[in-house]
Amino acid sequence: MAEIIARIAADHKIELTSDGTAKLSGTDPMTPEDAAFLARGILACAATQSAPNAPPPGTIVGDAHLPPMTWGVGVSPLTGEPILVLSVPPGIELTFVMPPQGAIALGRALVARGEGTAPPEPQRGTVH
Repeated sequence: MAEIIARIAADHKIELTSDGTAKLSGTDPMTPEDAAFLARGILACAATQSAPNAPPPGTIVGDAHLPPMTWGVGVSPLTGEPILVLSVPPGIELTFVMPPQGAIALGRALVARGEGTAPPEPQRGTVH
């Protein structure tokens, strides 16, 4: 099977191609929001099928909690800002770039959660 590639289409939409040049037949361009939800669902299905207790066929997998296999930190060669790389099953690497203050806040929240000193409610922050 050829790799399915996403590309930017007209009107700020996203379309799928099989070779990077021609639109994949039978698919319509998607809004960024539709593409994001489709990507999340596809990644969640791939991750759950990599688990030893995979759900049965026909299961709808929405917002699965993705278990990181590996993680890494570094610096973006494009912006010089901190990056966080998480590898999730079946081996897809997701790279997040954030400003230093966002990385510090995220790091502190993770440390507090890991040490059990964070408040019981979920913590959230804004990274721009």
